[in-house]
Amino acid sequence: HYSQQQHLKKAKTKIPSRDTETDESFQKFLDDKHPFSILNYIPKDLLPIPSDFTANNAKQFLLREEAWIAFADMARSFQNHFQSRKKLSITSAYRSYEHQKQLPKQYCRKNLCAEPWSSEHQAGLAIDLGVNKGRLDPTSLNWLKENAHLWWFHNTYQKGVDTDGKM
Repeated sequence: HYSQQQHLKKAKTKIPSRDTETDESFQKFLDDKHPFSILNYIPKDLLPIPSDFTANNAKQFLLREEAWIAFADMARSFQNHFQSRKKLSITSAYRSYEHQKQLPKQYCRKNLCAEPWSSEHQAGLAIDLGVNKGRLDPTSLNWLKENAHLWWFHNTYQKGVDTDGKM
């Protein structure tokens, strides 16, 4: 039996080599000008996200293994910081090429969603968050801004349409 704590410790001690080109890489930069090499790429290590420390059924969402381990630890720390009054909730995580392709038809204008072959969601590394099944409140957002980097998470599109091309 391999506990989550052992796995977390192992994941944090890995020092990845620099790789910004390979689709499998955690460091690959994706945008409209830097797409996947294989446009319908699917990560091989997708896992359901543990839901013990989330406000919704996170297990319906998938992330790559190291990302879900880091998220579970971050969600636990978030909950502990707010003394169980608040929990992170997930609104989106891994999205397949086909799912990403359907988003503009459903509700997503071009400046709100990445192209299907250029999405960090398709990479299995992006997660959209709320709190207690609602939107992020200022206190929660501030906690994430100050702490998420400790688990390798960051707000990808934070400069606005003029800078990032996304809202």
